[in-house]
Amino acid sequence: MFTTLDASGRGPFGPAACFDFHDGLNVIVGGNGTGKTTVFQLLRKCAAHELLPITAVEELQEQQLPDPVPVGRDSSRQKNETANNTPAPADLLSSLVFLTDGDRMRWEGGSASGLCLLATWPGIDRPRLEADLTAWVRRLFGAEGSWATRAGALQVTLAPGGGLELSVAGERVCHTVFAAGEQTLLHLALVAALRAQLDPAHHWPLVVDSPFGSLDSSFRACVATVLPELAKQVIVLLPPRELPEAGWQPDYELVYEGQPQGVTRVVAIAPGAGA
Repeated sequence: MFTTLDASGRGPFGPAACFDFHDGLNVIVGGNGTGKTTVFQLLRKCAAHELLPITAVEELQEQQLPDPVPVGRDSSRQKNETANNTPAPADLLSSLVFLTDGDRMRWEGGSASGLCLLATWPGIDRPRLEADLTAWVRRLFGAEGSWATRAGALQVTLAPGGGLELSVAGERVCHTVFAAGEQTLLHLALVAALRAQLDPAHHWPLVVDSPFGSLDSSFRACVATVLPELAKQVIVLLPPRELPEAGWQPDYELVYEGQPQGVTRVVAIAPGAGA
């Protein structure tokens, strides 16, 4: 768990830019250019391997995880490219702790890469993972919207290569129908299901940068409810415009002061005061 972060003099921050973190939901609000990404990167750097159990990293390193195979390219290039495409085990585990709006379930020829490689690890209980994935996808897609009436019939299975296959009432859903926000929800569902097995005691925090950027309004309320459930400590960085929909109490506001030096000041928000 994170306790404090000193961002003084880093990126746009001026002196005395410190954060204290607690269990539960921690919310940092700031506009564009105020340092949200800097905070995210500093937390990621501070975490390194300290927040992830070394034994899990070592066990993953001993496994032969498959390479995500590039699709739509000539075979003479595939062999050379895939050797450099497999993420390092520590990076895969770190991606269960640090999420951004750009994290989406991406398919290549019907198979997903990235986190799906973890589903191929022998230490993963695949039937349980499929059950958990299905439950999370049904919950996330059950918000108001085009999927709401079909969410209860959604079923998720793991393809042999580690990709995800979705079906509704037994009929397979083509991956091309998913919009960017829906791909984000699928990624979040996979993160939740994998964390349940790899971190059952909830020792890992969850740090999320701009969780609502690509989501339709119908999904935002659901994600706002789900995120605090995924870890004992959740740190969220988001712009002020997204705060009302989330309904969260901010802990810190990042205020950019253009004069005289052009730096960001960290303002602690008293409980109940709002941003």
